[in-house]
Amino acid sequence: MRFYNQQHEFYCGIDLHANSMHVYVVDHDGKKHLHRNFNTKTYSTLDNCTADEV
Repeated sequence: MRFYNQQHEFYCGIDLHANSMHVYVVDHDGKKHLHRNFNTKTYSTLDNCTADEV
């Protein structure tokens, strides 16, 4: 299996639970662009997120 071995512009982490979802997006320098908790019963998509939301 081949993997992409170059740096990315952004990195995303998602911690998904039954009733909540924690989303964290940083750039390759470590600057936060999104750090948000969602109630999964209320949000069905991430359409309400905006860039640089901390």
